[in-house]
Order: sequence, then structure tokens, then C-alpha cells
Amino acid sequence: MNLKKIISRKLSITLLYSLPALIYLAVFFYVPLITIIIYSFWHGEPLYRITRVFTLENYVRFFTEELSQNVFILTNLISIATFSVISLVAYPIAYFLARMTRGDTGLKIILLILIPLEMNYLIRIFAWRNILGE
Repeated sequence: MNLKKIISRKLSITLLYSLPALIYLAVFFYVPLITIIIYSFWHGEPLYRITRVFTLENYVRFFTEELSQNVFILTNLISIATFSVISLVAYPIAYFLARMTRGDTGLKIILLILIPLEMNYLIRIFAWRNILGE
């Protein structure tokens, strides 16, 4: 076999294996994203009725209303603050776990970090069990 046939065969096998993931991504990510983009150009009426008329009114209103601008700015400030805290806290911990621990010590440290995050979920489950009478 020549090199082109081998590469072609490997590429087709790779595409075949990645096809389910690509279909999943298309159905659950790209289709809703495109739908939202299309809806953003249509005219919305009271009671959530949408008129299928192309308009830029939604974007003009978004960029000119003070409330929309404040929400947009606040959202970006929160995302920048979150990124900063994650960068300052999580990356050193991840570096320490990747480079400095041996054996299952890293797993124990990860569990110590993750258990408090899951406690809220467990408490809610037990509360609902008590409320609903098991």
C-alpha cells in the first residue's frame, strides 16, 4: 500500500469514530445557537409572540438602553473577577498536584477539595427525602 492510501484510510476511520460526537455537537449546540441568532433578528411582541420580520430593533434597543448596558458591564466584570480568582487559586493547586504529589496523595487532595462542593447537593437530597417522607 502506498502512503496516500494509508493516510486516507486512517482519516476515514477517524472521521467515522468522531461522527457521533459531531452529530451530538450539531444537534445540541449548533442548531440551538443558530436558532437563537435567527430569533434575535425577528420582531418580538408582547406575550412572547414573535413576528418573522427581519429587524435590527432588538440590537439597537440592547445597545441604547441603560439597563442592558449595565447588565452587560456587570456580567463582564463578574467574569473577569472569576477568571482572576481561578487563575490565582486553581492553577497553583493544579501545578502542585501534577508535579509535587506521588501515588494517591493527589487523589486524596482532590477529594478534600471537591467534597465541600458536593455537600450542598447531598444536604438538599436528604432535606427533600425528609420533606417528601422518603
